[in-house]
Amino acid sequence: MRGSRVIAFWLLFALSPAAPADSTHRDAVLRLMSISTALREEARAAQEEGMLAIDLRSRMPAPECAQFFQDVVSMRNVQAVSADAGDLVVRWHGKRELLLRMRRAPALELEVHDKAGPSAACSVLSLPAREKGGWQGKLTPMLLDLPGVKRGPPRVFPVDPVRSPAREPLK
Repeated sequence: MRGSRVIAFWLLFALSPAAPADSTHRDAVLRLMSISTALREEARAAQEEGMLAIDLRSRMPAPECAQFFQDVVSMRNVQAVSADAGDLVVRWHGKRELLLRMRRAPALELEVHDKAGPSAACSVLSLPAREKGGWQGKLTPMLLDLPGVKRGPPRVFPVDPVRSPAREPLK
């Protein structure tokens, strides 16, 4: 959490001399921090019960969508541009502007919009563990690397034709 505060401080005060005086920029940075924190907390909770999932009907390919949200969680390659009524405009990789919208109804829903049209370019939502089935073919799980969290051993072991059945992960 301390690293997030250092990043927020740097974003607020080190980007330009005018940044501290610009309250709209400060609001955008704070909004980005709150979305990043909410997404990180939801991803941690999803590791225990449920999952974060990308809507497969999104225009943005699922790997690109997952990379965008990984950058939001890690606070890399994402620059806050402006915030308006809960929406946040960010610049991704210094060139692509995207509008990010977060809702809780009751689960977390994140939408990314671009200039290509009114429908969401990418949609991510949180599914509780109790919602089994019904999402296959419509959603794909999104895995995020969380700062400060080490991943455990793999849950699915690969198949080894020599040592069948596999009792330990392949190295």
